[in-house]
Amino acid sequence: MMMRKILSTALLLLAGICSLPAAASAQSNSFSVDMEAEPHVTVFKEYNLITLDYIFHVVNTTNAPISLIASRTKNELPSPDTSTTVVCWGDLCYDAKQSVYNANLVEPGKSPYCKVTVTLPIGETECANVQMTFGVEFTSESVARDIVACAPTSTTGVDEANLVTGVKIAPNPAAANPTMTLPTELQTAGELSLNLFTIKGAKASEQHFPAGSQSVVVNTSELPNGVYFYQIVAGQKEARGTIVVAK
Repeated sequence: MMMRKILSTALLLLAGICSLPAAASAQSNSFSVDMEAEPHVTVFKEYNLITLDYIFHVVNTTNAPISLIASRTKNELPSPDTSTTVVCWGDLCYDAKQSVYNANLVEPGKSPYCKVTVTLPIGETECANVQMTFGVEFTSESVARDIVACAPTSTTGVDEANLVTGVKIAPNPAAANPTMTLPTELQTAGELSLNLFTIKGAKASEQHFPAGSQSVVVNTSELPNGVYFYQIVAGQKEARGTIVVAK
């Protein structure tokens, strides 16, 4: 059940996946907003789905801490049954149905972590239109940024050298939070991101761990029972597989 395909950077530019360029920044009196030019795309070939991760940098431009807030102010999806939008803001990743997110106290020059994941069927002819609005808590300051995400018409292979095997999960099925033991290639590749997806391709959770971690504990406390696909990314290295939650 391993998914072995992702899109290359060149394909993203040709396939009609649109976003505002990174150079096109927006700024209020207290913060600036930049969106990375290209999303990271993962293909769930066997389920005919893709996920597109858009990264935002919302930077405090003042000389004092401010409380930044975020909300999803537009979420027009072409296929509601198979399309979702999940937002990670600060230390939390929110349920796809939630559109208003907790405030984050941000130091000068810093930005909360912000990722917007759009899931679409491969071959979908209509695009998803998503808008994120950022602001300062208890003020009228706000900046809105739009995402237009379109499904590609074809896929291409990833360099097989970047795909890592040897992740060990115990226990699996997991009645509680299982431990993943990581191969050396992942330990030494950089900071780790662990993503869990449902069998429909919607992101269920996201966790981050420091580089050099020999093992990680998967937080399954808020996940319903079922089969999930995991994706571990460290630098250019990536591992994928399945995990079963059975409480």
